[in-house]
Amino acid sequence: MTHTPHDALFKTVFSEPRRAAELLAHVLGPEVSARIDLASLRVVDGSFIDADLSQSQVDLLYAVPILGRPGHIHLMLEHQSTAEWAMPLRLLRYMQRIWDRHIADDRAARTLPPILACVLHHSGPGWRAATTFESLVDLPADAGDALWSFVPRFRFALDDIGADGVAALRTRALSAFVRLTLHTLLEGRSTRAIDTLLASWADLIREAVHEPHGPGALRPIFRYLHEVRKATDHAAIATTARELITDKEDLMETIADMFRNQGLQKGRQEGRQEGRQEGLREGLQEGLREGLVVTLQARFGDLSPAVQARLDQADLPTLKRWTRQVHTVRSLDDLFHD
Repeated sequence: MTHTPHDALFKTVFSEPRRAAELLAHVLGPEVSARIDLASLRVVDGSFIDADLSQSQVDLLYAVPILGRPGHIHLMLEHQSTAEWAMPLRLLRYMQRIWDRHIADDRAARTLPPILACVLHHSGPGWRAATTFESLVDLPADAGDALWSFVPRFRFALDDIGADGVAALRTRALSAFVRLTLHTLLEGRSTRAIDTLLASWADLIREAVHEPHGPGALRPIFRYLHEVRKATDHAAIATTARELITDKEDLMETIADMFRNQGLQKGRQEGRQEGRQEGLREGLQEGLREGLVVTLQARFGDLSPAVQARLDQADLPTLKRWTRQVHTVRSLDDLFHD
């Protein structure tokens, strides 16, 4: 289950194999990547993190050939404000769960697939903890091979974007969209004024827009910002979307998506506060209505009082139906035709 905006953005972007392959090639480095068929990467369903850490960690598991044999890459987003000293131990526990499922799925198996563990971290101070399992074990380095042979030895690949900093992200050999995603994870919740932040990303957003599927791919970025920034920032976010997304249909879907998601978030909050399902329903209804207003204005110009009244009076099933149809109808009459 996706709990936070960070988790949702991470899973939306890196559940797409070609985006994940870009990031993993960078994180693992050329020597390891050359031994992996990243073009055959596919996402495996399931999460392996501890339930009590689900607010600070989210993971994705990929199946991928390693030296021509079945293998896995386990990618985890760690967004605590400090580095976890026991991370190698946690990753070993997650590896065991992956291997346990492998054995359960194939009772005839007598070998285990290799698992390459990767951690994406973005706190300001950077990672200041161990990246190898053996460094957690209290033995002197010169204890000798006989003793060390009893200790599991592995490392995890760390992408410490917080320590690398903004300038380093811009020069990475990655697509503009993946770089923009990393910028968003690192800076999206910062205290910088939203206008200043978006202006610093403008060239990167323009570059991403012109990549294949670029305008539509930007929706999770703007949705994330809409969720994590305060309400007074929403107008600036929508304005930036209008300025930089030139395709009208992609623009309408992006803005409508932000308002729909805002309605869902508001509804969940009201539902928790009021302890009743009506809170979620009312919040979703409001979000769909606001999204429709923005989309209809973009397509057909200013709305008449009669149209606005019809939107205000529509129930949730009707608003859902209009939201599905709004991008394909040719006129307001077509949309409102019963």
